[in-house]
Amino acid sequence: MPEIYCLPERRALSIQENQTVLAALLAHDIPHAHACGGNAYCSTCRVMILEGIESCSAPTTAERALNKKLQFPVHVRLACQTRVTGNIAIRRMVVDAQDLDIVERQMAEGTEGGRQQVALLMVGVRSDHTLDEGNFYYDLIYILRRYFLVARRVLQPFGGIEQACIGNDLLVKFSLDEGAEPVARAIWAALELLRELEGLNQHLQQLSYSPLQLTMGIHYGVGVVMNLGATQGRAQHVVGRLVDEVQRIELANRKTESQLLVSEAAWEMVRDRVVSPRNFNVVFGGDRDRECRVFEVTAVQGEPPVVLPAEPPESRSLPSRIAGFMKRLGEIRVL
Repeated sequence: MPEIYCLPERRALSIQENQTVLAALLAHDIPHAHACGGNAYCSTCRVMILEGIESCSAPTTAERALNKKLQFPVHVRLACQTRVTGNIAIRRMVVDAQDLDIVERQMAEGTEGGRQQVALLMVGVRSDHTLDEGNFYYDLIYILRRYFLVARRVLQPFGGIEQACIGNDLLVKFSLDEGAEPVARAIWAALELLRELEGLNQHLQQLSYSPLQLTMGIHYGVGVVMNLGATQGRAQHVVGRLVDEVQRIELANRKTESQLLVSEAAWEMVRDRVVSPRNFNVVFGGDRDRECRVFEVTAVQGEPPVVLPAEPPESRSLPSRIAGFMKRLGEIRVL
């Protein structure tokens, strides 16, 4: 008779012929979740197959339908639909109320996440002095609002998806979901942002503010993508080592006195189209075994791979917009 070695209980359980894994767990008094009653309408009975995947039955039609929605890897199975012909080892994936909350969110969002080939762009804002020390708070708010408005208008047509705002730094994802050549799109977006910054700095200097400086890093590789929770909507965010490494690439600009550095993995994707006058070694995590060669990029050749239309400019005149704003402000005060 086959056995199931079950974690986290660390128990070996016998399973009868034609008995599902769920039925075997319940028969041995293991309180395995099965919110839908074992009919593959939910995924609360999911288990991770650690050993013996070849001894598991093929997914049923119902399980395949749920897998298509949640994009499970092959070693994650529904216990209510899985039978075995030999010994297996499993880890139960829903063991408490918090696990159940996660499953419910995944069902609502329609995906669990996974691994994805992405290009990441990290943009850091620098100034002649620390922004929040050299300006009053209302000046800082004004400067950063102007900058982020410009940045988002530049990044959006190239398919850049904002991942996080960390202090003054912006992390942006470019993936195949938004179009081809994510690295090329990231580089074009970065260089276009540098050009737009010139106009913004002219405006800031007219108001007696110090000009802003940008330092940027681009990395390319396989990242782990996931939804970070209900407050983040359905957006898929990149987490893990790739994010840490692109931050280090961006920070390396301070030592190299450059504005845009790209990792070797990213550079290889566009090497025949970019101007790279210098290259350097960057150490990841303080480990000499994790050195990465980075390339300074100052220009790119060819046509920009724009994948989305830019926001249309405001058609109303400035006086008309001011009048409309004052009208709305008056309505708010009345309320």
